Amino acid sequence: MKFRHQFIFSFILIQAVFILLIVLFNMHNLKSSSQKLVAQQIVSSMDLLSEIVKTPMLVGDLATLDDATQNFASFENIIQVSIFDLSGNLLSSAKDNDNSSLSGAKSAKDHSPYFEYQRGIKIPENEKLIQVTYPISIDSETIGSVQFLFDNSQLSEELFNAEAISYGLVLFSIMVGILVAISMGGRITRALHRLIQFAQFIARGEDTPIPKKIIQGNDELASLAQAMNDMQEQIKLRTNSLITAEQKALRANQAKSEFLSSMSHELRTPLNAVIGFSQLLALDELADDQKEYVDEINKAAIHLLDLINEILDFEKIESGKVDLNIQELDVDTLLDECFSLIQPLAKKKNIELRFAQNTDQSIIETDRVRLKQSLVNLLSNAVKYNEDSGFVELACNTEDDIIIFKVLDGGRGIDKKAQKHLFEPFNRLGQETGSIEGTGIGLSITKTLVELMQGRIRFEENSPKGSCFIIEMPIKQPQNNL
Repeated sequence: MKFRHQFIFSFILIQAVFILLIVLFNMHNLKSSSQKLVAQQIVSSMDLLSEIVKTPMLVGDLATLDDATQNFASFENIIQVSIFDLSGNLLSSAKDNDNSSLSGAKSAKDHSPYFEYQRGIKIPENEKLIQVTYPISIDSETIGSVQFLFDNSQLSEELFNAEAISYGLVLFSIMVGILVAISMGGRITRALHRLIQFAQFIARGEDTPIPKKIIQGNDELASLAQAMNDMQEQIKLRTNSLITAEQKALRANQAKSEFLSSMSHELRTPLNAVIGFSQLLALDELADDQKEYVDEINKAAIHLLDLINEILDFEKIESGKVDLNIQELDVDTLLDECFSLIQPLAKKKNIELRFAQNTDQSIIETDRVRLKQSLVNLLSNAVKYNEDSGFVELACNTEDDIIIFKVLDGGRGIDKKAQKHLFEPFNRLGQETGSIEGTGIGLSITKTLVELMQGRIRFEENSPKGSCFIIEMPIKQPQNNL
């Protein structure tokens, strides 16, 4: 075989091999990156929506749920959003009616041919519709689920077209190479070496653009280089878009925390003034009806201040800003202070307060303010949800290196179905429409504070009726908590 034929054959063979390698490598990276971007979009959308709908689901705000699903259904590549409660009942659903992929789509709970995506699972290349079900949880307790239907057809079509174009360019380049191998051999060989070098950069993960002198021109190699450069730019753009979306979600969450903190502080100042002036008015000589009005003003202001303080505590806990002041404290003194605080409330309902101490342990190490807050909250609930002329008992005993506080009452008790939701924030266990005021975050705050002090809290039914909350605390705090 002549050298010319050998050169043409060898050149075309080498050209074909390297172009195919580059195309295959880039297509593999493009598919892999695209699948990762789709998976990241799915996870980000699920996390964001589940965070948004937690509070509306807890309070039964269906209008807000509908707004959330409508907004998410309008997002790119999302064609259907559904929200279900823990029993699988549909609470809200929205579709992107402008998306042609909805034709023939089944309802969210029907068995469908959609690919069921789970975290960490690779999305098949030709999967056009991806269905995702994601639990909505608060403090490890699942309260429902959110279901998305993602349209992956556009990406699949783009990948197919890109693959077809790339292989078409390979064939065309080979045909052109046969015709111009002799006259253009040198230039093409040099260009191929540069493309090989660029492919090696990509293989090493280096973000190195193709030099302009390779892209410039009207030949096939320049087109291939431009296509590779464009694909790399598109991957970078999509990655940056996802990063931006994540940062926006984080800023929105931070803004929520700052708003709660700021508004709570702004409301405390006028409320303290209302409380102070109402107490001053009560010292004056007033008519009976005027005294009653002043007393109602004072009670309402104090109640609002308590609610705001609870919200502030909840916001601190959510943002991880709760600081503990661990010190030695006298148990008897602490319990006397708790009884003194709860005595006026118990007196109004003619509730008998009992105390049973079966321990000689008088000194423990913990945060005095937070333990007192936890016990007073349990005692307050025991009185508020008790029956008139009932009783509330605070028992204290020790087991090994643990001190145990029990708050018992002979009230109406807690329904078995509601017991598993006891420590969920903003869950008043069906008492929302009752006459007893509250926010439903007291027990959630108490549980978090007790756990921060290395203790634990649990609930037991009190025989023959009533409730029993048990707090177990270490007598001495671990070194890493001091």
